[in-house]
Amino acid sequence: MINIFTTDYTPEKIIKKIKSGEWDDILTKLCNSKDDSIFLDHTFFKHFASKETYPILTNYILNHINNILLTHNSFVVHVNMKNLTLLEIDKHMSFIQSFSLFLKTTYENKMAKCYIYNAPFIISNVINMISLFVDAETLKKIEIVDKHIK
Repeated sequence: MINIFTTDYTPEKIIKKIKSGEWDDILTKLCNSKDDSIFLDHTFFKHFASKETYPILTNYILNHINNILLTHNSFVVHVNMKNLTLLEIDKHMSFIQSFSLFLKTTYENKMAKCYIYNAPFIISNVINMISLFVDAETLKKIEIVDKHIK
């Protein structure tokens, strides 16, 4: 398996490797789905997410959601936020906002629940920021789980 954690890749190299299919195993660890659930892992996202790669990552995630919705009326999101830092939140805030807004407008009332695992103490600040552009009904679907996943 490719070790993205110790190798310095530019956004251009990352995009090339994703498009060529070389990083399918890494993308699967970033985002995968089973039944009505989609699993997102920040520990992989943070290593190659950038303004240049956001569109590719977004499409990859949306493909999983669309595949779930082919056989289910809604989807459940599981997010691993292990090692999330305030600096990373700040770095990816535009992505978080635009992706949240896109999900809200495109998949209105399709998210059944969002479980957040390994949430750092700053996650409450993130939820407060998200609440500025996410409706109250959606916020009720977000649950921070005490149980940690690897």
